[in-house]
Amino acid sequence: MSEHDDDAGLPPGLGRLLRLQARRSAPMVRGEPPYCSFCGRGRNEYQRIVGGPKVMICNDCLADARTALDAGEE
Repeated sequence: MSEHDDDAGLPPGLGRLLRLQARRSAPMVRGEPPYCSFCGRGRNEYQRIVGGPKVMICNDCLADARTALDAGEE
């Protein structure tokens, strides 16, 4: 049994996204270098990052989220 067997029934990428979110660091603090709120990657580990109030998401996590959302469309 692999660590991802619990992803059965979830849209592609959603299980990974949920696992990464569970590992994320503490909330962003003003003045700290930006990091992804979902996977915890720092400035040198992503290509682009998008911010919202109190959270940021890197291009890789955003792509995973988009895949999960697209998979849920009918």
